[in-house]
Amino acid sequence: MTTLKLHYLKLLVALGMVLGATVPGLGLTARVYASREPHKIIVMTRNMDAGTDFGPVLTAHTFSGLLAGVAEVYAEVQASNQPERAAAVAQEIAAAQPNLVALQEVSQWRTGPLFGNPTTVVYDVLASLL
Repeated sequence: MTTLKLHYLKLLVALGMVLGATVPGLGLTARVYASREPHKIIVMTRNMDAGTDFGPVLTAHTFSGLLAGVAEVYAEVQASNQPERAAAVAQEIAAAQPNLVALQEVSQWRTGPLFGNPTTVVYDVLASLL
């Protein structure tokens, strides 16, 4: 085959691919997608609530009030039993078998020195969920 004919053949194949991909009913791609059954996508969303509204911290007016507020918020989080709640959500997800799960308020709680880097993970809601 001559070089000129090879170029024309490549051009013709490329044109066919473009038309097949863009004009319904003309190309292989269009026919394959047209013959597929519609798919059902199940989406599930869950709020992994932090277990507190942070009210005692947000309404503190003094440093000692802030410290007391932090202690109160932490007690609220402990009382909310985040690992147990995450396990219940995991069971809901497993039962529904969604294709996509959207999560809000997925938090990680850490403790540490007052003016240092909090490095000790106490609650990791995503890890509990997984």
